[in-house]
Amino acid sequence: MKHILLSLAITAPLLLAACNQSDDTASPQTSQTTATKHELFDYVPADTPYLFANLDSLPADVTEAYLKNVQPMFKVLQESLKDLDQDYQFSKSADPAADSGTISDIETAGFSPLSFISSIISELADNPGMKGMENIGIKADALMVVYGLGPFPVVRMEIADETRLRATLERAFTKAGKVPEEQVLNGRKYWQAGDQQMELIASIDANEVVLSIIPSSLSADALPNILAQSKPADPLDVKKSLSALNKNNDYSNYGSGWLETQKLLDLFMNNDSSAAITMRQMIDFDAQSISQVCKDEYTSIAANFPRMHGGYQSLSTAETTASFTIELKQELANDLQKLVVAKALSVVDPGGLINLGFAMNLAKAREWLLASAAKHVENPYKCEQLAELNNNFAQAYENLNRPLPPFAGNFIGLKLKIDELELDQVGQMNPVPENIKAVFAILTSNPEMLVGMGQMFLPELADLDLTPGADPVPLALDGMPKPDEPLWAASSDKALGIAAGEGMDTQLQAFLTAGDSKNGEFLTVGIDSEFQEKMESFSESMLTEMDDSNSMSPLVPSIFDRVFMNARFTSKGLVFKQTTTLK
Repeated sequence: MKHILLSLAITAPLLLAACNQSDDTASPQTSQTTATKHELFDYVPADTPYLFANLDSLPADVTEAYLKNVQPMFKVLQESLKDLDQDYQFSKSADPAADSGTISDIETAGFSPLSFISSIISELADNPGMKGMENIGIKADALMVVYGLGPFPVVRMEIADETRLRATLERAFTKAGKVPEEQVLNGRKYWQAGDQQMELIASIDANEVVLSIIPSSLSADALPNILAQSKPADPLDVKKSLSALNKNNDYSNYGSGWLETQKLLDLFMNNDSSAAITMRQMIDFDAQSISQVCKDEYTSIAANFPRMHGGYQSLSTAETTASFTIELKQELANDLQKLVVAKALSVVDPGGLINLGFAMNLAKAREWLLASAAKHVENPYKCEQLAELNNNFAQAYENLNRPLPPFAGNFIGLKLKIDELELDQVGQMNPVPENIKAVFAILTSNPEMLVGMGQMFLPELADLDLTPGADPVPLALDGMPKPDEPLWAASSDKALGIAAGEGMDTQLQAFLTAGDSKNGEFLTVGIDSEFQEKMESFSESMLTEMDDSNSMSPLVPSIFDRVFMNARFTSKGLVFKQTTTLK
């Protein structure tokens, strides 16, 4: 099963891109067409633990630009799936019982789900662009929804042409080893591949394609929902739910969703639905053996992280911006916001091959962690299954209940920006920087103390003019190897920094003082595609030198020009935001 889930995880974004397309030649939508489009949302039960859908279709030019960038990924995905399949077949031959009840249950008479998914990717690779998607039956302005019947996934999306898509799936089934016999339920045809415990169900009608992986024991009950023949007794208003989510978090209608941790936990602890019971049986989890005390304490832990959600905020032919939030209990969110140092980082990408920023008051973080650990030491969990967690809190309390060294007590962050970097790849097991141009800063509430500590080890630091705000001074230390690139040092009222490389001294003072973060940002990372390519090339050369070609996976082609991400604590929780610039 883990192989199937991994395969779905790496292919789902591509399938979503394929179905989030609009057709410039399509006629204006009528109210009847709009209603038909949203029918696939009517089969989502209110108790689904997760939901992802797009309420609107992507503009055609955005979709075309994205598909152009992901096209090189298809070959890599095929190779990765091939490796997964080979690894699984090897482990299965070594221990036929090792995967009992999981992927082997779907492999009926030689049918391989991994090969099936690989074949679908092959179809995508052979039919590039929006027109290519239409050629294999995927609708140009499709809507899509992913939800759970209990924990088990159902994916529904609209299609362009039933005949073409049916032929596509039949080709994929054939390449995977077998075309399952088509069955019929109340007039709707479907494929069912599986045995014993798990089944892969696929069905196409004139309006949609639906895929699901479901336990065999649930198929009779689940099929009416999967095949759109029976709506849930208590349906979820998908459009209302996601519209509210999008409005409250500045998500667009081009793709968003959520996962509720309490509902997932309930499937393990209290839920008596057939899906929950079957899931527990499959993983050999006995909910009856869990005491009420343990259930209550597990629930209290999950209450700290009640929900996760994310979505696209903006999309264009040039870049996309997406956000992901881990909601936190209000008291926890408020405490974490107090640890962040304001106006220490740049929320606008500083540029360079790579940049990194981290800003958090280490002394305050230590005090908060110590107080949290003390609470648990004084009032430990009573559940016997959480005894190890109690031990961890006790150990953390012991480790934290010590004074911080002066440097650590004044530490509030660090920043790095590398503009140029070459790596020596000849006969080296570790990268040796060459032609480096970079700036680095340690953020501290007391730069003078940091310089004073450095003078204890390097007395010549006393001869440098490191007055806060002064121009950078050359850094040449007696007794140390002379670097290939010139070095400079400078300080501000909140940082001590070093520049490396010709001309980088002109950036240093501005780099030390730059910082406009004021909304709880504590981490920023920017990566250019050139840096990714350098790292991959270096890794490839190291593996070649080690004669470890068997362990080499295909290099992932860069589908982006640049990525900039920041993480921040807000009143809602932990929020990640990423802007990706397309090539």
